[in-house]
Parts: sequence; C-alpha cells; structure tokens
Amino acid sequence: MRKIGYGQALAIVAVFIALGPPVGALTFSLLGGAGALLTGQPQGTAGMIFYGGLLSIALAWFIGGIQAALAGIATAVFALFTGRVSILVAMVAGLACGLVYIYGEGLDTTFAVLLLCVHIVSSLACALIARAIK
Repeated sequence: MRKIGYGQALAIVAVFIALGPPVGALTFSLLGGAGALLTGQPQGTAGMIFYGGLLSIALAWFIGGIQAALAGIATAVFALFTGRVSILVAMVAGLACGLVYIYGEGLDTTFAVLLLCVHIVSSLACALIARAIK
C-alpha cells in the first residue's frame, strides 16, 4: 500500500535530478584535489583537478543527470511503497549507477574509486535533503 503521494515521489526524483549532479561535481572537485595533493601528483595537478571540478558544475547535468535520475527513481519507488525515504536505498542506487558508469568507461582503479565516492556522497546528500522536505 502506498504511503506517500505521487507528487511527493516526483519531488524526490526532482531533488535528485536538480541537486545530485552539482553535489557530485563539488565532491569530485574536493576529493579529487585532495587525493592528488595527498598522493604526491606532479605540482599543479591538485589545483587543476580542484578548479576543473568547480568549473564542471555548469556541465554536471550532462555528466551525471542520468545517474541522478535513476537513483532518484529508485529512492522514490521505495518511498512509494514504504512511506519513507531510505538513505540506504539511495546510496546503493548511487553505487550501482557509479559501477555501471565506471564499467562503461573502463577507468583505472584510482579514478574509479573517486567516481564511486562521488556517486555515493551525492546520493547520500540528495536522500538527506529529500528526507528533510518529505
């Protein structure tokens, strides 16, 4: 039996689509820059990744829009049946979308771990926001 309305489920998906990609770009910027700095990459690499991630906010929906929509749909469907926004479902959906993206791109391990973290953090942030406004 349905516990929330379809409008609320649509709002959950909208939160993921609207906020997931820019949160992912910010996470990429911060984690990628810190990772490059901490792993001793050549001078300037950390700054390049950090500022590149910040500049990618404008393109974030082209890069992560589909993943955000799929994670939002999974979270909304779960909420339709249970009446609550599950952080675990959102994070697992984000992880699954990240794995599919990484597999499709054939990325190396370090970059793959970074992208998985980006997907998980953005799904977590969106789930927390959707839970707060539900």
